[in-house]
Amino acid sequence: MNRALLETVFYMRAISWKPDLAERYAQEDSLVRREYLQRFLKLNKGALPAGICPDEVASVRVLAAT
Repeated sequence: MNRALLETVFYMRAISWKPDLAERYAQEDSLVRREYLQRFLKLNKGALPAGICPDEVASVRVLAAT
């Protein structure tokens, strides 16, 4: 947990120096989330388990596409 917090400090510092990095960081995060979603769906043959909201899945797809 400490490592995750320290990495976050580095990201925040970099963004404070170059604000345009924030947009790139957000876009990369969206692409990674979409990739994880695609892998998950492939492993589960396209089925979503109980408790997973289809609207959230759709929002991940939309965010990564923009």
